[in-house]
Amino acid sequence: MTHQSASITAARTSPESHGSTALADHNEDLRAIFEHFDENKDGRISKDEMSASLQRLGLIIPPADLTELMDNADANDDGFINYEEFVGLYATLASAGDGGGDVDGGAGEKSAADAELNEAFNVFDKDGDGFISAQELHSVLKSMGVLQGRSVSDCIAMIRRVDSDGNGQVDFEEFKEMMSSGLQ
Repeated sequence: MTHQSASITAARTSPESHGSTALADHNEDLRAIFEHFDENKDGRISKDEMSASLQRLGLIIPPADLTELMDNADANDDGFINYEEFVGLYATLASAGDGGGDVDGGAGEKSAADAELNEAFNVFDKDGDGFISAQELHSVLKSMGVLQGRSVSDCIAMIRRVDSDGNGQVDFEEFKEMMSSGLQ
C-alpha cells in the first residue's frame, strides 16, 4: 500500500445489499476474512490485529497510515473496527480501485489505487504469471485461516464467480472488476 492513497481516506458509509446469491457469497467471504482478522474473537479488530493480519498477507503499512486507515473506518470512534465498519472499509477500498475513491479526479490518485490493487493481486499471484489460480488462492486463504478456502474445489468455485473470460484463473482486470463491484 502506498502511504498517500485515496483508499486510506475511507468514507464512513455502509454498502447496500441487493440480496443476490453472488452478494451473499461475497458477504460470507467478507465475514470469514473479518473473523480471521479478529484474532481474539471479540467481534472487533484492533489496530494490532489489523497490522498482524495485513503483514501475514505481505502488506506492510506504515504506522501512521495504519492509524489513519483505522480512524477513518472507525465510524463509532471506539478505536476498533466492527464487522459493519469492516464491510464499509472494504467497499471504500473497492471503489477506490475503480477510481470511486478519487475525490479530486486526479490521475495520480487512480494510479495509486491501481498500484495498491496490483500489490494485493500479487499477494495471491504467487508464481508471478499474471493470473491467480485456484491453487494459489487456496494457498493464500489457507495461510489466512479462511474457511471458504479450505479446499481447492472451494477456490475453483470462488474463481468461477469472477472469471469473465472462462480460463479458470483470475487476471488483474478481473481482480480489479471484482474489487470495484464486490458490494455494489
